[in-house]
Amino acid sequence: MKKSLKNGDMAHLHYKAGIFFFFKKLNMLGLSLLFGLFLLPLLSEEYVDINAQIPYRTQQYPMGNYEKILVCSPYRTGSTLLFNVLRFLFEDVRVLNQSTFEKNVPNAKVGKAHAIFSPKKHHFIFIPVRNPLDACYSYCRFQYKDKEVSETDLDKIVDDYIQKMTKADLLLQKHKNVIALKYEDFAEDFDYLFDLIQAVFSIQVHEKDKCLIKKALSKENVAANIQKYKSYNKFDRSTHFHGNHIDLTTTPTQRQEILKSRIHEKLEPYEDLFERWGYTLSTS
Repeated sequence: MKKSLKNGDMAHLHYKAGIFFFFKKLNMLGLSLLFGLFLLPLLSEEYVDINAQIPYRTQQYPMGNYEKILVCSPYRTGSTLLFNVLRFLFEDVRVLNQSTFEKNVPNAKVGKAHAIFSPKKHHFIFIPVRNPLDACYSYCRFQYKDKEVSETDLDKIVDDYIQKMTKADLLLQKHKNVIALKYEDFAEDFDYLFDLIQAVFSIQVHEKDKCLIKKALSKENVAANIQKYKSYNKFDRSTHFHGNHIDLTTTPTQRQEILKSRIHEKLEPYEDLFERWGYTLSTS
């Protein structure tokens, strides 16, 4: 015979059940918060600090017979991307947070300049180049944004590119420790860069390091890192990435299309020089 419950006993059971389910939900909420605060960031695709990734590399890679690596180039040729890949692989951790922007840091293994230098005996020089029309246009687009570029300024930009390409052409004919690489080949292909660097320095880059580099230096991650810099004149003195360094939009304005035509006109007399590099001046 079942024992019947009085109204008071029933109320007491409902009270206890309510308390039980309240703490159960609270416990589940606590676990959810714990997951959100600690575990979710590990699984998310949020950006990572570029400099903070380098200490996690498997090793500082050897440079063979070379004491210093330099990236020398005209503007807007992917030199900053290349510089940071080389820096990740070869740089001494003791100088990672030092400013190497336009400074000769004695202990730095990797340097970068928008100039073309003759190499010293134990230096290796990378010269990234790019279709001159695209490089000059990109420089104007990021330096001037939507402002009008004067004829005088445009002449200086084009002349600077021509002088550097001409000097690079001569260096490549004279020196074995100088190599040129095209922006169009490596800007969207890290594996191309890894293959080239491995061949030059006779090393094998660990897969973990390749993954770290690809994530840290992806366009999206770099864009997130430099978001705090509100203009192209502001930059990180370690990585050399500028504000507005990367634009993920691809559709040019009418003014920008006109600008590209103006640059094309100024470059036409030097088309033979660029054809030697495998470039055809095109407004497409």
